[in-house]
Amino acid sequence: MSSLDYTNSVGELAPQLAHALYGNHLEVSISRLESFYRNPYEYFLKYGLALAPRPEFALTPADTGTLFHAVLDELNRQAADKGGIENLSDAELDQLVQQLVADKSTEPGFEVLTSSKRMLFIRDLLTALLTQSARASVTSNGNQASRCTIPSSLLAFPVSRTTCRPSSWTCLINNPCSSGDGLTG
Repeated sequence: MSSLDYTNSVGELAPQLAHALYGNHLEVSISRLESFYRNPYEYFLKYGLALAPRPEFALTPADTGTLFHAVLDELNRQAADKGGIENLSDAELDQLVQQLVADKSTEPGFEVLTSSKRMLFIRDLLTALLTQSARASVTSNGNQASRCTIPSSLLAFPVSRTTCRPSSWTCLINNPCSSGDGLTG
């Protein structure tokens, strides 16, 4: 029952402990003093213990873009070793993209993609989009290959049920509602 009468009051630090936490020279600014008077405990955590918020364990659009660039870059390298991306069958291309995404998912910064069933589902969606993008880099007749660059605007949100010609990426940015842009949904 003592919790009913408890009041959280600021205690005093022993001089030795204060010296160990803050050192010989105490850095003081107006904002630090305001922080201390507003909430001494927060001040202690921030400046005494030097605690900082943990980084969020999330997948940002920038992370997605980095993943796309890394996978497509490595895909182009490995495809070049096999005579070019146009020489890969659809099955080989699918398998290579899946393997590259799986490998990247274990690297620092991308391990969030394996943290839950939801994130595994998102990883599968990203893999499908990367596979589709890789296939789009080969023209529709399959005789010539051209480099398909994914615009940054696509990396910020999921795209579903789209097909494209490599030349249509520019059209998507410049005129997303155009019927002649090569996209079908």
